[in-house]
Amino acid sequence: MTEQTSAVELMYWIETRRWEREIGAPLGLFSGPHPARRPNPMRQRACRACGCTDDDCSGCIGRTGFACHWIEPDLCSACSN
Repeated sequence: MTEQTSAVELMYWIETRRWEREIGAPLGLFSGPHPARRPNPMRQRACRACGCTDDDCSGCIGRTGFACHWIEPDLCSACSN
């Protein structure tokens, strides 16, 4: 990485390293899902149960009275119970 690296490139690099640690193999050598199915750090995450996102957890607030937080990469605290 150079000093001229953009913030987007830096976030992509960080997310790629994180996913490599999770799967235990470099993404370039990983023979798992099609590259289009690999995690995209630019895509906003959503809860697998209720669909809330970082920008909109109004459904969780309506159900629990509180804003949720992330328990897993795709599961919010309101849906973890």
